[in-house]
Amino acid sequence: MRIDDVVFSRLNVSSGAIEEAWRYDALTRVLKNTSVSAAEWWMSGGKPPPDQPVCGFSGERCNPGGEHHGML
Repeated sequence: MRIDDVVFSRLNVSSGAIEEAWRYDALTRVLKNTSVSAAEWWMSGGKPPPDQPVCGFSGERCNPGGEHHGML
């Protein structure tokens, strides 16, 4: 049987290059952080994304009728 590691890459916004950020060792079943910038969340103002989407995973937290109310 062949066991391969898995490499997770991300965009380095400073250089514009794709770089290795995490490596999953399939033999030891360990995920290793391989980059200093791996934990930087540049798209969300430096914060990680929320654990759940705004409307929930199935839309259960949003208005089921699809109506939106606002004030002009």
